[in-house]
Amino acid sequence: MMPYPTEARWQDAVQDLLAVRRPQQAEQVLRRHLVWHPREVFAHILLALALYKQSRLPEARAAAHAALALDPAASEAFYLLSLLENQLGQPTASRAALTEALRLQPRNPKYLAVQAQFLLHQKQWAQAQAAAERGLAHNPVHADCLVVWVEALCQQKLWAALEEALYRLRAAHPNLAATHLLLGQEALRQRQYAETQAHIQEALRLDPLDSGAEQLLVVAKNSQYELLPELRAAYREAKRELAEAPDPAGKAPVINPLPWWGWLAFLGLILLTGGPPLQASAQSVPYFAGYCGLVGAVGTLVAGGYYHKGFLRPWQLAALLLGTAGLAFLAWYSLAGWHKTYAVELLRLVLLPAFLCMHGIWSGTLQRKAPE
Repeated sequence: MMPYPTEARWQDAVQDLLAVRRPQQAEQVLRRHLVWHPREVFAHILLALALYKQSRLPEARAAAHAALALDPAASEAFYLLSLLENQLGQPTASRAALTEALRLQPRNPKYLAVQAQFLLHQKQWAQAQAAAERGLAHNPVHADCLVVWVEALCQQKLWAALEEALYRLRAAHPNLAATHLLLGQEALRQRQYAETQAHIQEALRLDPLDSGAEQLLVVAKNSQYELLPELRAAYREAKRELAEAPDPAGKAPVINPLPWWGWLAFLGLILLTGGPPLQASAQSVPYFAGYCGLVGAVGTLVAGGYYHKGFLRPWQLAALLLGTAGLAFLAWYSLAGWHKTYAVELLRLVLLPAFLCMHGIWSGTLQRKAPE
């Protein structure tokens, strides 16, 4: 059983327990203290706070009213009442309690931060910014005021002022989860996804129960997928610039790569028109030899052109040519040994998978070579 703290230390003990998220133990200390000091206003206020942190809102409201019954000028009790009434779905009573707290202490940054937060929820961005700045005028490093100030500037798209506000927030509170959450939001707006993820992970490390950080992580991942069309357009532009750029070695290109679908359509036309004559021709073996040589020559030229332009690595080029040659050999063997049973079908498959593979390799290589 935890020993009861001395008279001079009970407040520190309660506040320490609340700081480490142990409101149940804080409540026990407070109730024992109130047995001997039932008219101590601050003990009732702390009891209301401990109950509020346990989400026991009606009991917390009763403790706050008990403090006000003993001292009608207890501004901290009005402050807690504003939070409680807001959680209980009573916005009018919440605003009235906060107004009374600010009347008693108009310069209290904690009260001004709550007022700014309420205004922020009402989408009154400029008023929320003004309330946060009034609090910062009395305490330039107040965490809640800085957080609400940043949020209000972000909603108003005041990017220059937002940069300064984020710098102040990070300098004053580098170990605050909300700091990294807001930095992650700004990094996401600037499409700096690696930095966004780093800030979200730090926010979750500091506060594993922060649902806002998890939601931002989902938004960041979805945003990358939403940007894919824009990224594809950038890659196409980079490909065009690379194709038009002069050869640094002063050599003429082997072939200027056309779009993949252009070569695929051209080769598909050759394959489709070559099938019926192959099946009907009495001299199919010579015809097939010339036909297969034509397709292989076109494929070699196309692959060589992409390799020369830097879209293919040597091993990728070798894999494509070997794959094409292997399929062509199977088609030839079908013609010679199986009397054309599968020759036409295999011939039509000679370059189709190779060029689909080439398109994937080209896109991935172009993405790596795209300028930042």
